[in-house]
Formats: sequence, structure tokens, C-alpha cells
Amino acid sequence: MKKLSTLVGLAFFVLLIVGCEGPQGPAGTNGVDGADGADGADGINAAETCTDCHVDDTEMYAKQVQYAVSKHRTGGNFERGSNVYDDTDNECAVCHSHEGFTEFLATGTTSFTPAFDNPTPPNCRTCHEIHTSYTQADWGLTSTSAVTMYFDGATNDRGSVGNLCINCHQARPTTPMPTVGDPGTIAITSSRYGGHYGWQAQVLGGISLFEFGNTTVAGGPNTHGNTTSNAAVCATCHMAAAFGEKAGGHTWNMHYMYHGSDTDLIAGCETSGCHSTVTDFDVNGVQTTVEACLTHLGSLLETAGIKQAGLDYVETTNSPFTNDLAAAWINYYAIVKDHSHGVHNPAYVLDVLEDTINDLGGTWPCP
Repeated sequence: MKKLSTLVGLAFFVLLIVGCEGPQGPAGTNGVDGADGADGADGINAAETCTDCHVDDTEMYAKQVQYAVSKHRTGGNFERGSNVYDDTDNECAVCHSHEGFTEFLATGTTSFTPAFDNPTPPNCRTCHEIHTSYTQADWGLTSTSAVTMYFDGATNDRGSVGNLCINCHQARPTTPMPTVGDPGTIAITSSRYGGHYGWQAQVLGGISLFEFGNTTVAGGPNTHGNTTSNAAVCATCHMAAAFGEKAGGHTWNMHYMYHGSDTDLIAGCETSGCHSTVTDFDVNGVQTTVEACLTHLGSLLETAGIKQAGLDYVETTNSPFTNDLAAAWINYYAIVKDHSHGVHNPAYVLDVLEDTINDLGGTWPCP
């Protein structure tokens, strides 16, 4: 019992000491401020600036949704940037993959050996300076300078916005290149002869198509390709106010299905101040006329033996062809593959069609 009473006494004494609190001493000095979040290699403090872009609205998400259904994302062919597709001279990668385009901007090369593992389609980082400054400047474009055309070396300046687009939306090198007026012939061995599929840059700029001297061709850009107003180039129409995920914005689509009908996105036509009342893209019947003239020119080229019947490919079994006939084919192919049916540059397209049709002995106005 004595041992137990001793332990109880000690416990009471400890509690008594702990429970007593003497007067507080003077306050200590403030501690040193903690270090800011870690800076990147460029000295930018990401932790302080993320909210410049990552805000609590849905604007960024809306752009992601639009991009997800765009042809930049769904159009396919970005596998052509892969070393599986071609590991010796992968020139497709420059526009078919994000990796190829960014490498082109960094080094100027259009040939990649080896090509890329796991290529990705054109995406946000292809066009924008994502996570470079961690500010609103990251929406800046990766390329804004005038572009030297692959097709013939011409310089094309469609403004800072348009120049980014025409880096890829342009015709490819063509060999052999015809010379208008040369009485000789050239051998064409590829049915796909004619500058590949993207002639938008040349048509917008009103450059590079062949002139035969039968019609005065109004070269140069019209309003749709005018460099004095960057907003009028590409973005005003293709990135007009988005119709959900169907057209405009970061879909870049110009058509959408509405209750079973193919509908033109006319928002950019009217908000740009160019047109007051527009119901579709066939303004003043331009598209109707161009389509009729392409049909007429196509039949002339088939009769001349350079165009495959019913297809937009060269009939190589009839090669060689005269220089003028090869040039006429390229004019036809360029306007077909521009895909705007004349809207990108109506005066230029109509003049080129008239000049080419007259050279082949066709009928103008088109039947």
C-alpha cells in the first residue's frame, strides 16, 4: 500500500506542475518568409501565373470540345509522321503531325530521318505557345511570318493569322513543272500529279496558277485574303462564333448538318462587315458558276487525254503531254482541291477558269 500511495502522490505532483502557467514572455520576431514556388529553367514562376489561363469558366473546355471533332484531330493521316510509315525521308510529317511541324519551325527541315515514335495530330501546342510564359501570351501563335511556297518558291503573306495556316494549306512541289508556251512535252508518271491536296494558300493569295494570255487574270488577293486586316484571313470565317461542336470556333468547319440539311456557317460573312444579308456561300452565284466551269473544264481535259474519266487523277498512260496541257490540268486540279468552289478568291478563280477554258477551245461562259 505504501508503494501505491507513493505513485499516486507523484502523479498528483506532476499534474499540479503541468497545470500551472506562468506569465507570457515578450513576442518573438517574425520568421523569414518562405520561398516562392519553384521557378522553371526560364525563371518563370508557374505557381503564380497558372490562373491567367486556368480560370473557373468553360472557355478553354469549349475549345477542347470543338478541336476534338475537327479534321485536325479526326482527319487521320497523322500516322504519316511515324517511322513505321516512312523512316527514310518522311516529308509528310511536316504537316501531318505535330512533331513534324514543330521540328520544321525549329530547324527548317521538311525531311525527318529517323521519323517520330508515337506521332500526334496537330493540336493546341502545334499552333500556340503553350506553357512558355505561363501567361496570356501563351495563346500567341507559333508562326506568323510570310511563307515561301513549296510549289514555286513564291512569297505569300496572308497576315499573321493566315500565315500560320498557309504553312500547311498550300500546294506541294510539282515535278516536272510545265512552262506555258513551251512547244515541247513533259512526262508525267504519277496519277496524283498537281501539287497534292491543299491549294488554299495560292488561291487566297491569287498567285502561282498558270496564265495563257487568252484572258486578263486579276491576280492577287481579294477581301478574303487581304493582309491589311488579319481578321479577314482564315479566322473570321473558319473560326466564327461556334455552333456548338458542329462548326466555327476550333472546329474550323464551314458546314454543319441541321435537321438533316447541310447548312453553311455564315456567321463570319456577316460579322466581318463584308456582307449584310447572306443565306449561304453561293453569293452572286459564284459557287454555281465555278462548279459548272469545273465540270466543263474537266470534260475538256478528258477529251485531251490527261484526265481520267470521272476522276480527278492524271491518265498517265497517255503521257507525255504538252506543257500547256499539263498547266491546264494543274489549274483545274488547284481549283478543285482549294475546296471553296471559288469563295476564297472569286475574281481570280473565275479569270483562271476562263483563261484555261479558252486555251483548250472550250465555251465561255460555261454551258
